[in-house]
Amino acid sequence: MRRNLFLHHGECEYLVFKACKEFKQKSKDNGYEIREILGHKNLDANVIIEAINSASLFGENFVVVLRDLGEGNSLFDFVDDLVEFLQQHDNFYPLHIFHQGKISKNTKIYKLFEKLGKIDEYSIPTHPEMVKMVKKSLPIDNEAAELVVRNVNRDLFALRNEVKKLSTLNRYITFSDVETFGFRFIETQEIWSIGKDLINYLRNHNIQNKLNLLFGIEEFLVRDVDPMLILYSMYSYIIRFIKLQELVLQGKTFKECLSLGYYFVKENFDNVGKISNSELYKLNSDLLDYEFAVKNGDLDPTLGIRLFVLKL
Repeated sequence: MRRNLFLHHGECEYLVFKACKEFKQKSKDNGYEIREILGHKNLDANVIIEAINSASLFGENFVVVLRDLGEGNSLFDFVDDLVEFLQQHDNFYPLHIFHQGKISKNTKIYKLFEKLGKIDEYSIPTHPEMVKMVKKSLPIDNEAAELVVRNVNRDLFALRNEVKKLSTLNRYITFSDVETFGFRFIETQEIWSIGKDLINYLRNHNIQNKLNLLFGIEEFLVRDVDPMLILYSMYSYIIRFIKLQELVLQGKTFKECLSLGYYFVKENFDNVGKISNSELYKLNSDLLDYEFAVKNGDLDPTLGIRLFVLKL
């Protein structure tokens, strides 16, 4: 007989994150009380055991959710104590563990849930599967959907942002739309210096850092660099910085973050945690507002990029 044990894990961290969010909302809609525990390095099994034991205070409609944010985290540090407790107790309220990372089948926690509970694994979708996801979310032709997927490089967090941005066009999306409004990876180290100056200013809002950012932009403008390319470089730099912060929060090491680019991680690893993601998302929203204003002909691109910096 299966117990109330549910393990959700997988290499596709976005799908685990999404599953957790949807599960909590569904539980609330069905009248369940949720005791959510966020995994961290100092967490031990007693916290989870206490949450399970206290469930009776809430009646039958109760569920315990543990969000564990990546391998090397607390889940594996106290797994022996947790396994021992779960094996000794036949009846307890549902325990759902959402682990943002793939758990090996050889681990004790996996074997326990495989034997006594239920396991959901979330793999990174294939390229064709991601194209189908885009076409399901947007009115878009096949070539345009293919370009969206290539641009985000199988990153579902970036794909979510792209779909959300393109949806604001409120019409059928073409290949040209994706080229114009879509996410662009600006790999050139020279122009990425603007993104670095932007992060430095956000980390320390002083006049010198703001002048460095402004002068850096002016240097490219006098060389007739497209102002929109400068805007895209800041946008893509911020997106990558947000992803870096998420990886570090999950317990990833410097080496494990290098998929974002060696020089990028080297320049920004020590800045992680010094800027809130809410501030970064707000900034990217402002950048998109400027982009749409320029594309609609309501704002001169050169003036727009200068106004953006001055209003920071």
